[in-house]
Amino acid sequence: MTDGIPTTEPLFLHKIFNAYRPGAGNCMGQKDIQDAAPRFFSPSLNERFAGTRKQVRLQSAMLEREVKVLNRLGLHARPAAEFVRAVRTFQSSVTIVKNGDDYSGASILDVLSANLDHGAVLIFRIEGPDAEAAMERLCALLEDFKRQEEEDGV
Repeated sequence: MTDGIPTTEPLFLHKIFNAYRPGAGNCMGQKDIQDAAPRFFSPSLNERFAGTRKQVRLQSAMLEREVKVLNRLGLHARPAAEFVRAVRTFQSSVTIVKNGDDYSGASILDVLSANLDHGAVLIFRIEGPDAEAAMERLCALLEDFKRQEEEDGV
């Protein structure tokens, strides 16, 4: 063991550890860390991940649709929770735009903060590989909320 670190670990990990350890006597600069890092990180691996990200972006779609909240009670706690559960079943990111403000459709706090009362006009912005399916499901869900209220006699 050297300086409290097992000697079986690669040398550059010791250098990086010592560079950020408070009170270390032999701190390294940013250039030294960059020189040590290539021994650990494979450029081909980084390039492979970068190529994957580009392919995902090309395959994903972004859709926007203006919708109106139809049920008289709006998206209060129960329908908002049901909405968020539906959003989380998709890979796509769902953003609710109301009065120029963006709210995450995957966050119950954001959905409740959007104050989606009866008659509120909002925009669903959905981006991802299953954007079309997500858009259809969420729009149908808003109609289901109205139907449920009518059946319950609210």
